[in-house]
Amino acid sequence: MSELLARVQHLVKELRNSRDVEANWAEMEALVRVNQDEIIRTFTMRWLRSICDTFADLGNPTERRDALAISNFINLVRLAETEKFLRGPIIPERLAEAKSKRIPLYEELWTFHVDKQDVFPNIAKRMAKQMRGTGLMEAIWREVVRRFHAGTNVISELRDLSAVPERYFPLDPLGLPDNYGVV
Repeated sequence: MSELLARVQHLVKELRNSRDVEANWAEMEALVRVNQDEIIRTFTMRWLRSICDTFADLGNPTERRDALAISNFINLVRLAETEKFLRGPIIPERLAEAKSKRIPLYEELWTFHVDKQDVFPNIAKRMAKQMRGTGLMEAIWREVVRRFHAGTNVISELRDLSAVPERYFPLDPLGLPDNYGVV
């Protein structure tokens, strides 16, 4: 474990336990900002999320908003992965159905249409606009999306099953038209 990771882990734990918050937050914030590139390149998703959780608690209002959005995104993918683990492999008949139509769930919510959905590019566009120019949080967001695309998870699996894989959380979503051709 690197000294940088060990120090960040220590500071996160101290801050979560409300110990010497003012001094520990000042050190944590400075450490993350100075070492941003190394942290984004070398820390696991767990520790990127923990950094976001800490900024969601203590950062400035923009960082709080953005960090919470990133942390929630990571945790929602974890939730989907847990559901996938509990339920097992994809059922081919259900995949075919989800590729042909949306299936009602509850309270006017529907499943994603695997081949025609525009939810993911719309979320990606909103996040890109929200994060634009924010520095640290924008860099973490881009790395989180890049890692989800590089790994095996519900996002990359659905992307690979879809006729429109480019619509699954694109890294550069702002030029991508929606289902109606609107950019």
